Amino acid sequence: MAGMIEPLCKPEGVRVAEDVGVEEWTGGLAESREGKHLERQIRAFHWVRLLSVVADRRAGSAGEREAAQRVGAWMREIGLERVEQVASPGEPEPPWRIALHLAFGALGCAMGGSLGIALVALAAFSFRRDLGPGMGQLSRLLPSADTIHVLGRAGATDPRRRVILSAGLDAPRAGGIFSKRLTTWLGCRRRRSRAPLVWCERGLWAAAVVAGASLLQASGPVFAGAQLAVTTALLIAAAAALEWGLASATPGANDDASGVAAMLTCGEQILSQLRGDTELLLVAGGGSHCGATGFREALDRHPEWRSDRTILLHFDRVGGGTLHYVSSEGAFERTAVSPRLREVARRLAIGGAYPEITPVDFVGETDARIASARGFHALSLVALEDRGAPSRDHASDDVPQPLDMETVIWAADFAAAIVVASWRGASDPLAIV
Repeated sequence: MAGMIEPLCKPEGVRVAEDVGVEEWTGGLAESREGKHLERQIRAFHWVRLLSVVADRRAGSAGEREAAQRVGAWMREIGLERVEQVASPGEPEPPWRIALHLAFGALGCAMGGSLGIALVALAAFSFRRDLGPGMGQLSRLLPSADTIHVLGRAGATDPRRRVILSAGLDAPRAGGIFSKRLTTWLGCRRRRSRAPLVWCERGLWAAAVVAGASLLQASGPVFAGAQLAVTTALLIAAAAALEWGLASATPGANDDASGVAAMLTCGEQILSQLRGDTELLLVAGGGSHCGATGFREALDRHPEWRSDRTILLHFDRVGGGTLHYVSSEGAFERTAVSPRLREVARRLAIGGAYPEITPVDFVGETDARIASARGFHALSLVALEDRGAPSRDHASDDVPQPLDMETVIWAADFAAAIVVASWRGASDPLAIV
C-alpha cells in the first residue's frame, strides 16, 4: 500500500491492508499498546524530568543550549541518524515587547497633541505587527540573544514524502498575569474569545482617541478623567508585563518538556516501520516563546521541504488536562489548520480507540501556525484545562511530578495514527479514503 506505515506491534488477527478502515486499524493499535504503555510513560517522564532540572531554559540562554544537547542525544538514542544543532537570530522576550509598547502608548496619551498622537499611533501599529511574524518597529530597540534548534533526520535522503514532528525546546518565564483567576476573567475560558492581548491593543487605540481629542482642544472634567483613566490602565498593564519580564524561568515540565517527550515517543514509533521513500524529521525549536524563531529558521533553511508532500504534527503542552487537536489558532487573526489533517483527526477521535479528543479554537499560538500559514499540512495537539488554558501555564510550579504522562503517550499515539491514516491514498499521499 502506497505510503503506509505499519503499526509498531501488529496484533494477531488485525489486518493492515487497503480494505481496513481507520477505526478498525486504530483499534488494533490500541490493543498493541497495552503491554508497553507503562514502560513508555516511565521513559517519557525520564525525558521530562531531565529537561526540567536544567536551570533557566529561557530562549537564548545557556540552559536552552544544554537542553538542546540533551534532546539531540535522545534523538540519536531512538535511532535518528543525522542530528544537528543550528543557531538562529533571536527576538526580544514578549513581556519586554509588550511593556515597551504600552509605555509608549501611555506617554502619548498623557502628552496629547500631535506628538502624543504620533507616539500612540506608532505603538498601536507596531504592537499589531509585533504579534505576527517578525517584530514591530519598537521591538527592534530591545536586545535579543541567539536561539538554537535541534533537527534530527532518518530515512530517505531524497524522499518522496516527509513527516515532521516538532515541539518547543525553551521554557517560559513565570508571571502573575497567568494566574487562573485572571486568565479566566479575561476570557480564556471562552475558547472562541480572543486572547487577553486584544485588551492591550484596545487600550492603545483608546489612547489614540484621547490624544486625538486633545489635538481638537478637548478639555473639561470628562476629557481629563478619560485621559487619566486610559493612561493609568496602560501603565498598570505595562507594570504587569514588567513583572512577567523580571520573573524567573519556570521548570517547564508541561511547557514544553511534555511536548518534547511526546515528539520523541511518536518519532520512535513511526521510525520503527519507516518506508524507504519517506524521511522523518524531528524539530525541537528554540525560542518558541519568542516568536518561534528556531522553528521558523528550520523552515527557512530548508525550502526543499515541499508543503504538499509534508505532514507536520506539533506537540504543545500535552501533560495535563483534556487532549485536543487545534482547529484554528491566533491572538488576532485566526489561522485555520489543514482541512485534510483536521478531518483525519476527527475520524480518529470518534473511532473509540482513544479517550475524548475534541477540536479546539485555541486562543494562543503554537509553532504549527507558522507552517500552516506557509501552506503545510500542519496540526497541533494541546491539552487544556476546563478554563481553556494549559495546565500550570507560565507557573513556577510547572514541575514533572503532577504531569499526566498517560495523556503525553495518548498524544504521541494519536499523532502517529494521524500520520498513518493520512497516507492511505494510492495516488495522493494525503488523500482520505
